[in-house]
Amino acid sequence: MKKILHANDLNKKNIVLINIENEIYKSLKNKLIELNSNIIIADYFTKEKTKNKNVSIYKIDKNKNIYNEYTILCNLIKRKYKHIDVLIINNTKIPNLTPIEYIEIDNWINTINNNINYSFLIIKTLIPLLKLSNNGLIILNAYHQKKIEKAFMGEIACSNAFLISLMKIINEEHKNSNKVRVNIIDINKIKKNNIYPLKKNMNESTLNIINTFIYIMQEKNKHLKNKILSTTKKWII
Repeated sequence: MKKILHANDLNKKNIVLINIENEIYKSLKNKLIELNSNIIIADYFTKEKTKNKNVSIYKIDKNKNIYNEYTILCNLIKRKYKHIDVLIINNTKIPNLTPIEYIEIDNWINTINNNINYSFLIIKTLIPLLKLSNNGLIILNAYHQKKIEKAFMGEIACSNAFLISLMKIINEEHKNSNKVRVNIIDINKIKKNNIYPLKKNMNESTLNIINTFIYIMQEKNKHLKNKILSTTKKWII
């Protein structure tokens, strides 16, 4: 089985993970800990606790004003870490594949909030801390990007289209300074209730996903932006 590849230049990098409720992002967190990165976890659902001095965990309360919650998070991160090198947002809501006419309104609103509104607000709030890095990086994730206009993909397609437009706009706004760049990782395969459930030993698909994240975070690839990277490709790290 292919091993997770290394990236020594992630040592002491300040990396924010938004939502790590599924096993892929928990595995990514563990890999970044191995690489001696500073991990800041901001999660709506987390029950995690840690004694690792390189890991900070913040709970975001969706029942409160979400923008205020992100503002508080921003201030806490600034006080402790001064800046952010990488912001990784896990758009956690994977809707059912449903014809437009049968999409439940509550489900639609929930998907839009999770995949669009919350992503926009967290980026808006944390961009000032990313600009303080030498090359602030935002990583978003999309699902089934190659099938974006297929039948029953309405909620996923709308989410993906927004994220792609947001990526291009942010990159355009910072093209002269190069202080912030955005890329998207396309997690190609969806399984009900989870993406590639983590088994006792990680399978090839899980390793590919984590390697894709590591690849885009490497110093040698800091020129990459406006890219949609597939997790089925074998990236050279």
